[in-house]
Amino acid sequence: MDWKEELNTPPVSLSAEKWQNLIGKKLIDTPNINSDKDIVSTEQLPNPHRVLPPGALATRDLIPNRLNVSTDSESIITSVYYG
Repeated sequence: MDWKEELNTPPVSLSAEKWQNLIGKKLIDTPNINSDKDIVSTEQLPNPHRVLPPGALATRDLIPNRLNVSTDSESIITSVYYG
């Protein structure tokens, strides 16, 4: 399977249910060296992923196994979903 097929192959479950615990936590771009449970580093997100801050323009391309993470203006995660 080449990388294009791999990107477009949906995971066994498209449910972002296991990622719902991230909602309400602060998302940062640097490693969470303090292991603070209220902070999530982008390094902890699965690949592929996409972070969508407020007002971000998002392409409408569907990548079934990409985790989308929406944040508010203070980088607090407001929703997570695949697509």
